[in-house]
Amino acid sequence: KGTQTYSVLDGDPSENHNRYLLCIKEKVEDSSGHLRVYGVCFVDTSVGKFYVGQFPDDRHCSRFRTLVSHYTPVQILFEKGNLSSDTYKILRGSLSSCMQEGLIPGSQFWSASKTLKTLLEEGYFKDKENSDDECTLPPVIKSMTSESDSLGFTPGDNSELALSALGGCVFYLKKCLIDHELLSLANLE
Repeated sequence: KGTQTYSVLDGDPSENHNRYLLCIKEKVEDSSGHLRVYGVCFVDTSVGKFYVGQFPDDRHCSRFRTLVSHYTPVQILFEKGNLSSDTYKILRGSLSSCMQEGLIPGSQFWSASKTLKTLLEEGYFKDKENSDDECTLPPVIKSMTSESDSLGFTPGDNSELALSALGGCVFYLKKCLIDHELLSLANLE
């Protein structure tokens, strides 16, 4: 559902429902569990548009609830053993109709560093007109890397969770064999 792309063989292209694949990573900021930070990546695979971001949230998960109500996902990916009980309640309650899959940390749900390394090494963003093999990151992802690393292999301070969520998404799209098709569009916000 969350990885459906459209071609001429599909039915009515005028159907205007977005089908978002959402990948989330959460980090609890304090011992009481009241402050948390979310890294999110959601993709509209029908048009190849990626949204990547990271934001702090309160104990009621207000921003996260707002995000999933405005951009209702059809499929959710998360890192196994990483989500708080509050986030699980939202997934099991408000989003129970969505397909949900926990990915194994490290091998399936990548770290921010592994995500950047994979994006550069796989050549998703190669300039087709340039004959050299240099691959550069799109501006949105480049802005999430550390300013001290000109090669782009080190995540920035406030984007580690967002890049990790993107990594979980890239892993899943790769598993579905549509990673190059979507990422080569470099349509990221």
